[in-house]
Amino acid sequence: MKTGVIKTLGRATIILNLILIAVSAIYFIFAEYQLGPKDQVYAISLLIFSGIYFPLAWLIISRSPRNIIGWLFTASIISFSLQMFGFLLEDSLGIQSTFVLLTGNLWLFGLLIPISVMLLYFPDGQLLSHRWRLVLFADVLGILALYTSFTLGDLPIEVNNTWFEAATKILPPLQISILFGLFGSLLSVILRYRMSRGIVRAQIKWVAFMAVVAISILLLSISTGLVEEGFGLILFFSPPILIALAIGLAILRFRLYDIDIIIRRTLQYTLLTGLMAFIYFGLVVILQNIYASLSNQQSPIIIVITTLVIAALFNPLRLRVQNFIDRRFYRKKYDAEQTLVHFSTITRDEVNIRKISHSLLNAVEETMQPEQASLWLVSAAKRVAGSASKGKEQNYGNPSKQ
Repeated sequence: MKTGVIKTLGRATIILNLILIAVSAIYFIFAEYQLGPKDQVYAISLLIFSGIYFPLAWLIISRSPRNIIGWLFTASIISFSLQMFGFLLEDSLGIQSTFVLLTGNLWLFGLLIPISVMLLYFPDGQLLSHRWRLVLFADVLGILALYTSFTLGDLPIEVNNTWFEAATKILPPLQISILFGLFGSLLSVILRYRMSRGIVRAQIKWVAFMAVVAISILLLSISTGLVEEGFGLILFFSPPILIALAIGLAILRFRLYDIDIIIRRTLQYTLLTGLMAFIYFGLVVILQNIYASLSNQQSPIIIVITTLVIAALFNPLRLRVQNFIDRRFYRKKYDAEQTLVHFSTITRDEVNIRKISHSLLNAVEETMQPEQASLWLVSAAKRVAGSASKGKEQNYGNPSKQ
């Protein structure tokens, strides 16, 4: 599948899930739905998840659509959005449907995927080796066993069936595999940190630290029974948020996935859109009021004139916004571009080789910032003489060409 198709599919999935969560949240707000203490903690956690997971999934899929990290964030988003939509159907229809039953415990995927599967693939989207597939299998098996066990426990009736009884006996031992998966995922990110160097080591550092903290908090809240309390429930939902914050730090501060260009363009076009909307509506209001004060009526020509003015201002305003963003947030890149522009002007107008050489060295020092820079020039006469002597040697060495 082509990269563009994958990117479009990922973005469409993220937008669809954002719509599902937004519709569910709006319904519960206007329906004045009364949430219990646990539901309030879950709702607040869901808002934090959405505020962090949606931008990260969008950025990673936009820049590196074949990296599984972005799709794991998307899978977590899908689990929360489907669960919210299931709650909406249950409350609005007043029935316990199969869909509601199947989506009632999807929060387990959103909770465990970031602190188990995602750590195995961070940051390059590849496992350390084929042997780590065993840890991945333990993670997936443990998550599915927990989800199945919780879902069967939510059945409204008692089921007297051989398959059901066998499942209730098999599922508890399978759930233990999640512990092996969690510790294996933690070991994976620690090994990556020890094996990495330079900027990659800086990218993994905070993720490794947050992984230790997140898994410790999760096991502590479960083993001590704090999940039943308000503060314990907050701790229980905090591990995936910590992992997401660490990955966000690696993306923004240490330029993971070369995400700077997306952030830069997002800032530019967000500010540009806001300015153009402000100018457009401002001109419409001002000109309409002026025209109404003179003729006591509104004129559609004002809207046409304002549209033409906005079209004429688009490119100049875009360039000014781009320069403003580069100066304020990307100063080094902006200075380097200005240095290159200045050097190109000098080479176009200058004929003195010494001045050109001096400008070239200054441009290299300001843009590349090397420890030492030097320029070696060969005169044209020596170069011509060297090429002529080389041609004679070649002719003398090949009698057939004399």
